[in-house]
Amino acid sequence: MDYKIGFKNIIFLFFAINLVILAFWFAFDYGAQNGYILPVVSSIVLSILIISFILVYHKKFINKIEKMQEDLKIANNGLNNFLYHDTLTNLPNRFSLEKDIKNISNPKIFVIRIDDYINILSYYGKKCYNDILIVFAKAIQEFGKQNDMATYKISENKFALLQDSDLFFDDYEIIAREIVAKFKGFNVAMSSDDKKVDAEISCTIGFCIEKEDTLNKAIIALNEASLVNKDFLCYFENISDIHKYKTRVEHATMIQNAILDNKVVPYYQAIFDKDKNVIKYESLVRIISDKHGIILPGIFLKDSKHIKRYTKIEKILIEKSMMNVKNNPNVTVSINLNIRDMTDGDVSAFVIDKLHKLQIGNQIIFEILEDEKMLDSQRVDLFLDKVRKMGVKIAIDDFGSGYSNFSYLLKIQPDYLKIDGSIVKNIDTDEKSYAIVRAIVAFAKELNIKTIAEYVHSKEVFDKCVQIGVDEFQGFYLSEPKDKFLD
Repeated sequence: MDYKIGFKNIIFLFFAINLVILAFWFAFDYGAQNGYILPVVSSIVLSILIISFILVYHKKFINKIEKMQEDLKIANNGLNNFLYHDTLTNLPNRFSLEKDIKNISNPKIFVIRIDDYINILSYYGKKCYNDILIVFAKAIQEFGKQNDMATYKISENKFALLQDSDLFFDDYEIIAREIVAKFKGFNVAMSSDDKKVDAEISCTIGFCIEKEDTLNKAIIALNEASLVNKDFLCYFENISDIHKYKTRVEHATMIQNAILDNKVVPYYQAIFDKDKNVIKYESLVRIISDKHGIILPGIFLKDSKHIKRYTKIEKILIEKSMMNVKNNPNVTVSINLNIRDMTDGDVSAFVIDKLHKLQIGNQIIFEILEDEKMLDSQRVDLFLDKVRKMGVKIAIDDFGSGYSNFSYLLKIQPDYLKIDGSIVKNIDTDEKSYAIVRAIVAFAKELNIKTIAEYVHSKEVFDKCVQIGVDEFQGFYLSEPKDKFLD
């Protein structure tokens, strides 16, 4: 958008201001009594002064707008780069792989997992493990180049090779065997505590040569290879149906029992200011199992949707959290909602009814996950308008993780931005992560939006966030989720 005042506009302003000033003079019949020289000269001088004043302050306005646009552009570029690349190895990541798959006609994918990586990480430490990943990544990338395959890092311990080809099955099996030969027992020489050590890495491979859902099927083959203790396995139809069905049945039973036995509960993770004072909490759902202990939502939420119990779990969490807030008038709690919760007439009506009956709107924050569908949803607009009128504040959750759009910010106008933990967690060691967080904080301050850093897992990360100007902090360094509010 061009905010500059053109030469034609300046001429127009000059004559317009002159006419206004002259009209003022003539309204008092000054010219007829004293001549026209003073009115004309004064109108010209005043016009020049007014136009100079406008140009000076307009230039300052343009500079500020251009600075904001440049900052937003840098932030967008940084977020896009972060979205499509792994910050440690600089390899394209899973988002990039999924994007590339769509652009080729015969995708063939090999997923390579570093086995036992948790123990490797625990034994050697984070720095050495990162060094291992970098060396391993370079070796896989070199193998990929030799075999006309693109290389990706798709998770903490998984890599992928993508090829656009249409060979015989035997050819892909040969490639899998070559990967095993090269990377099973792969040695990485490095330094640990000033001592030279050799770390031996083993890996498991799953691959898929089907055109549909290739990546997920390759991962299924990888998981199945682990279950049957094989070095590699190719995906074939019904490869994991028995295991998946058995797991789903077990989870369904666990969910049903938890609902009936009142074992679906909220846990609260404290959120702190820079002086480490608790200012609010995030409500997180858990299931308490006599057999398995505390069960995290990653285990049961997906299956709860398959068996149509997700809404029930969400309503239990909301009701228990709000009742606890009602009983603690000095406590503020954030509750996670997705677009389904806000557009589902049952859940949205339930939320508004509870807020109305309990009169706790000024103690509640709704954390909303970014979703491009939200931009076109009138139901979401109506819901947000109603709860805001009841005193509720709005936060955008996991900002920077995926669908990051500035028009989204303008539409929702949140009170808080929660910066995604995948960016925050490496802010003390990764320059790109640091630059992205700094950019997010800068434009959030311009828009008067408070920022919250998630996954603050160490003092170093906390100190970096404070240095950048993050307003609030959440993570295991400060406090783990608890079944009650902190004293």
